[in-house]
Amino acid sequence: MPRFTVLLPTHNRADVIGFAIRSILAQTEQDFELFVVGDGCTDGTAGVVAGFKDPRIRWFDFEKAPHSGYANRNAALRQANGEFIAYAQHDDLMLPDHLALLGGAMRPGIDWGYSRPLWVSTDGIVVPSGTNLTIPDELAHFMEVRNTIPSNCVMHRRDCLERFGYWPEDFAHVADWLLWRTIIHGAGPQRIAYLPTGTALHFSASWKESRHAAVPEVATWLAIIDTGGWWPPVLRRSVPAPRQEQRVWLEALQGGGQEFVAELRAAITVVMDRQGWSNILHTLPQVSELEAALRHREASLAQSEAALEAVNARVLHLEARLQDALADHAAAMQRANAQAASLEARLQDAAARHAAEIAAASAAATSLEVQLSAARLALAQTNAALGQAIQDLEESRTSASRLQQHLSTILASRSWRVTAPARRLQEFLRGRFGVMRSKSRKVPASDTLDGAGS
Repeated sequence: MPRFTVLLPTHNRADVIGFAIRSILAQTEQDFELFVVGDGCTDGTAGVVAGFKDPRIRWFDFEKAPHSGYANRNAALRQANGEFIAYAQHDDLMLPDHLALLGGAMRPGIDWGYSRPLWVSTDGIVVPSGTNLTIPDELAHFMEVRNTIPSNCVMHRRDCLERFGYWPEDFAHVADWLLWRTIIHGAGPQRIAYLPTGTALHFSASWKESRHAAVPEVATWLAIIDTGGWWPPVLRRSVPAPRQEQRVWLEALQGGGQEFVAELRAAITVVMDRQGWSNILHTLPQVSELEAALRHREASLAQSEAALEAVNARVLHLEARLQDALADHAAAMQRANAQAASLEARLQDAAARHAAEIAAASAAATSLEVQLSAARLALAQTNAALGQAIQDLEESRTSASRLQQHLSTILASRSWRVTAPARRLQEFLRGRFGVMRSKSRKVPASDTLDGAGS
């Protein structure tokens, strides 16, 4: 039975997986089996794996599993034979003594261990990480905040999977972090081993499209490198097009051998020492100054907060007075509105009475106008009748005058028989129409009605 089972999951990275396999086969510790777990590969990955004629390699050509294919990893791990499980990635490289050094750290009483992570930027620069889970506050940060350890740095006993569980299959990402936390929580922090030596190179995944693998610490290192000019040349490799930084670094490892690896690790020590000493010389004093400035600002802030509290209290007092004034104003407005409503009602009543009086006066005036019109009509009719009467009278007078003249002619007669009736008619006319007596000759007594005669 092999001492180690190396799990190498992959999905369509035929362009680089060959470099990863070559770095595994070049291990100084050869007692291992290599499980290459294909998660629905549709490129030439199977052909690349088949090109290695090593009986320790086993190819699992699985259909695509959900998410990142964690279910396929578990299916392969359940067939693992090694005492220890080591993890590789299709775009990462193992240094030649990776299995030997990590295996040595897995002494009795240790369930889970890891080596110092070494990140490689897309332009070929190696930067170290310093996560030390044997320190309580760093362990708390790792367990509670985020993962800072790539899986290619990790090794654990195979029975941890049976004791604490396999890879969680229902997560899209970070299943490795969830598994590490589960094992650490179940085994206890005292069963963790930290090897402060870099044993593997972790490259930025192509899908992240990030020079620094979207890791803040790596971005900070690269900012220091870009502005410092002191980065050791052994930690930097030029990557010509097409960009395959894995190929460049594998050639350096295989070409330089153990001497190159020792030089690389020595440079990592120099980098960590220099940065630590720089922190003591520059960063920590600046931090102390910043902390002093911060304390001063906090004191000023406390004073400002006290003044602000006083202002707030004054504002609250003014707001209370304003509320009281608003309440008084509202009450006064309510009373004014009530009085206005009363006056409006009275005004409406007066207007209604006035309208009724106006209507009555209008009706009376209309009646008077009707009566006046009737009187005017009657007067006009009376005037018309009077005019007609006057006209008739004038005509009667004219006729009477003519008759008078005729009577005068008759009275001129000598016969009393003729003049007597005429004189009577003349008197009638004089009394009726006011006809003047005409001057005529004196009628003899013998001619009058009273005269003698028969």
